[in-house]
This record gives sequence, C-alpha cells and structure tokens, in this order.
Amino acid sequence: MSTNSNSSRFDPTPHFIAYLDILGYKEKANAGDVKLAETIDSTLDNVADFVKWFKGREIDMERDIKIKAFSDNILICTETNWDLLFLTVGVLQHRMISNGYFVRGALCHSELYFDERFLFGRGVVMAHKIESEIAKVPRIILHSSYRDAANASVDPPDEILFDVFTAVAGGLPLYLHDVDGYMFLNYLSIAIAMLEDQKQDKINNILADHCDKILHNIKDCEKRCLPQGIMEKFQWCLQYHNRFCREN
Repeated sequence: MSTNSNSSRFDPTPHFIAYLDILGYKEKANAGDVKLAETIDSTLDNVADFVKWFKGREIDMERDIKIKAFSDNILICTETNWDLLFLTVGVLQHRMISNGYFVRGALCHSELYFDERFLFGRGVVMAHKIESEIAKVPRIILHSSYRDAANASVDPPDEILFDVFTAVAGGLPLYLHDVDGYMFLNYLSIAIAMLEDQKQDKINNILADHCDKILHNIKDCEKRCLPQGIMEKFQWCLQYHNRFCREN
C-alpha cells in the first residue's frame, strides 16, 4: 500500500489550542502524590461541566471542545469555539491553583490533528515552545496567533473583537500585558466573572485563597532552600495578585 498519498485522515487542520504544564509535577509524581492525578481528573470533569453550562446544552466533545491529559501536560483544543476555550482555560487554571497546583501554558492557533489516539501537527510544537520558552512563570500566554485568528473568525474581520470580549466580565479585563510585553490570561477576572453570585464576600474569598496558596509556596521554598528560579515563579504570582487587587 502506498504511503505517498497527497491526503490523509491524519492531515492537521487549523485549531485554537491551549497547552498547559503543571509546575512541580515530577517532584509530586516521584513522591507518589495521588492527589495530583485526582485533582487533574476532577478539574477536567469540572471544566466539562462548565462548558455545558456556558453553552446551555449538552455538548459534543468532538465538536465543541476536545481535551487530552498526558504526563504533566493538558491540551485542550477547538476548531471554532475560541471564546469558549479562552474561558475554559481560565477556569481550569484557577481551579488547579485552588487545589494547590500552579500551571503555565500557551494559547495559540495553528495546525493540529487530534483523535482518541494521536496528537499531531506543528500546533503542538508551537504551543510547547511558547509554554516552555516564553511563559516560564505560572502564566498562560495569549499568543498573537490566537488573537489574530479570533478577530478573523467574523466576516468581515473585526480588529477589536477580542478587545470587546475582554469587557464582558463587568469591566474586568480578561487578559493583561506583562512587563515583557506578552499578554497572559487574567484568570482571577475569569474566576470572578464565572461566579453565579458576585457578592463581595465571595470575591474576597477567592482573593484570600489565592494569596494563601502563593504565600504557602513561597514559605515552602524558603524552608526547603529551593533554587531561586522556583521562588521567582511564586514571586511573579504574588506580583500578579497584588496588581489585580490594586487595579480593581
């Protein structure tokens, strides 16, 4: 049978892609931290429930949004539902942190083939490169390819579509610019925007829990004399937390 066909069922197609990496996975896995696997599993269930709630109906996980978890990585993708993927990732990031696990990652748009067995395409390579070489700290980079593809998804293309989308959370921006110029998900805004009842005490609880998780990790780094590079990741989180409280 010839393998030189010009077309294949494995041909990648354009996808909006989220690629996430769980910080400290190797240490936790080597220590037999079963809670990590349980947290990933339950968080992905929660994310699926969120997608159903957001869409207001039962969903087709092959059409609306697709998820695959492997080792310390989670990949979520969709061909068209960029807004749903954006919010889903923000919810996932916040819920993982609420359980004590910080993540970093990338949102990009590129070619991808995805089924129950295979992940294939330059989109995986691109997303991993952004996550490992640009994100570095616990932030999810909003790459220009994702933003451009979202803006081009309407006819005619609308250059301000994505900026309008960031205003849906009661004026809270859903992404921010970091000091290095890269955009990243403002997951605290997304977590607050997704509250069914946005009373101040519930918002305060989200912020207090977020701060506690960060300070716990900073103290743990100091206690265990961990490398400065690890400490800097949680110091970045603290700066983000303080910035969010100061600006909102």
